[in-house]
Amino acid sequence: MMKSMEAAEGSPIFNLLLPEFLLNALVLASDALRIANQNSGRKLFRWNLVSESGGAVRASNGMWRDVDCSLEQMPVGTHYILFEGNLPTQHNSAKLLNALRAAARFG
Repeated sequence: MMKSMEAAEGSPIFNLLLPEFLLNALVLASDALRIANQNSGRKLFRWNLVSESGGAVRASNGMWRDVDCSLEQMPVGTHYILFEGNLPTQHNSAKLLNALRAAARFG
């Protein structure tokens, strides 16, 4: 993981997308953050999409979603949201679990 993000505006939130993630959950989560920013008149939150490899991820409805970075490129942050599908442990790799452990330890 990279060095911690020190931003002037907005708490960084990293949305980790696993294969077969539920697109409606991602839409609801990001829209809630967007509305909080809009209603406050400030940028309280900012978010990035992350996948294990840095490549696009297939949602449960078959749509593909591009991401901003891979697990290795993901800076240390304070908030992480994991989006998985109906079989959540099916895609838990050692790489993902190690990244989550590091985030818990250093984030």
